[in-house]
Amino acid sequence: MASRVDIIIYALFFLLVGCGTNIVVSPVGCETKALWTDGRKIPDFTIERSFWAPFGIAEERVVKVKDLLKSEGISCQDVARVKIDTTYSWQDVFRSMIPFAATRTVVLSGNYITRPDLLSMDGEKEKVCSSHDE
Repeated sequence: MASRVDIIIYALFFLLVGCGTNIVVSPVGCETKALWTDGRKIPDFTIERSFWAPFGIAEERVVKVKDLLKSEGISCQDVARVKIDTTYSWQDVFRSMIPFAATRTVVLSGNYITRPDLLSMDGEKEKVCSSHDE
């Protein structure tokens, strides 16, 4: 049988350890000829949003690229290059102390297609980002 000290240690451990997140960034529905890039070019825009994962890794949270772009008034067709990162901000770390809940920050940055210097590949290894499924 566990002693009171063990129960207190387990309770503190449970409260101080945050849950993981299962956030998926999806290009579905964002019809574009944009290239996935490593971010070596200076971006024209950067969108940073934190998303809650109320049940941690038990529930998948899908974040659509088109919704992120739309929130800033950007159309998928206006994007020439895109880079997507998921990070933990300092706010995410504090929020992870809430049992069974966690947040993760999605950072989407890119360049507009209207910049002529970005229309060539420059010998970089990049992949075309295109999704026609809805």
